[in-house]
Amino acid sequence: MTDRGTTESATEAITLPADDRAPAAARRAVRGHLGDGSITEVAEILTSEIVTNVLRHRGLEGGEDLLLAIVSEDGTCRVEVVATGPPVRGPSKDDHPGGFGLLLVDRLADAWGLEAATGHVRAWFKLAVAPARP
Repeated sequence: MTDRGTTESATEAITLPADDRAPAAARRAVRGHLGDGSITEVAEILTSEIVTNVLRHRGLEGGEDLLLAIVSEDGTCRVEVVATGPPVRGPSKDDHPGGFGLLLVDRLADAWGLEAATGHVRAWFKLAVAPARP
């Protein structure tokens, strides 16, 4: 299987449970979208990081969902995770060890961002898709 995105456009939107199953479900969705292409492993790692970041810092309560969007077009793959609903205070940095996830995203992604506004939080990254070899 080859990477999508060099000449075709593909979009997937998936609802994820806002719990500890979300990162694995998101990785499976990304692998299913990209196949076994050159950026798949990096995309899976970055997907886990942004999903985990939204879960930990958004402070979602049980019963809420996340929206995962995967878009491949114009030689890129963009993955984003959105949590909607009223703002909920997330854990403080003293509640959980960590803090290196976004550093990893910054080093591996071609572009990334976090957007927090009233009613939603969005984390995303973009990777260039290598052209398929003939």
